[in-house]
Amino acid sequence: MSVTRKRKWAWIGAGVMSFLLGCGSADKVSGPGGDDEPGTRPVLMLGRSVMAGWFAHWGSDTSSAVSFAGRTLHYGSLDSPPGIADSGCGYVDGVEASEGWLVFFKLCFEDFAGGTREEAEANLSANKAYVDQVVSCARNRGISLLLGNALPKVAADTDAELVWNHEEYNAYLRQLDEAADDVRVVDLYGRLANSAGELRSDYSVDPYDSHLKDAAYRSLDGELSGAMD
Repeated sequence: MSVTRKRKWAWIGAGVMSFLLGCGSADKVSGPGGDDEPGTRPVLMLGRSVMAGWFAHWGSDTSSAVSFAGRTLHYGSLDSPPGIADSGCGYVDGVEASEGWLVFFKLCFEDFAGGTREEAEANLSANKAYVDQVVSCARNRGISLLLGNALPKVAADTDAELVWNHEEYNAYLRQLDEAADDVRVVDLYGRLANSAGELRSDYSVDPYDSHLKDAAYRSLDGELSGAMD
C-alpha cells in the first residue's frame, strides 16, 4: 500500500492492554501498512478499546491488518472527545479514494451521557457535530464511510436519558444514511442492546464493564459483513 504525502503512519505495538484504558485513546497504535492481498479492498477501522477488542477477536493485536469478508481491515486509534473528530479526519486525510479505501468510524460507549435531559441533549449535540465533521472530511476526499451507531452500556450504567440519547443519535445516523450514498450505518446497537436499551448481559465482560465478550463480536461480524457488501 502506498503511503500518502499527507500523513505517514506511526506504528507502535499496543496489544490487548488497551482494554485497561477503557475507551481512552491508546498510544496511537497501528495505522495502515504493508501490502494488501491481491483482490482485497482496504478498510480503515477507527475506534478505541472496543475496536481493539474486535481486532483481538480476529486474531490481531492491532499491529497487523486482518482479512475479513473479502476486505483487508486496518486499525486506527482515535482520540477521546473532544479530539475524536480531528483525529478521525487526520486518518481520512491519509488514505486515497483511488486505492479503494473505505473508512469505518464510531464513538465509544463512554462518549454518551445520560443523567438529566439537559446533559443528554448537550452530549447528543456534541456527538452529532463530531460525526458531521468526519462525514465532511470524508466527502471532501471522495471516501465512503461506514458509521457505527451507539454502543449500549451495561444495566448498572444505563438510565432513561442515556437510552433517549442513544435512540436520538441512532436516528440521526439513519438520516445521514438515507440522504446520501456515501454513508452507510452499521447497526451495532441493534445487535448488542436488549429491549430496555442495555447491553445484553451475555455480551458484556461483567455486569459493571461495557466492553464486549467474543460472542458479541461474533454477532457484530455479521452486521459488518453485510454493511460492506
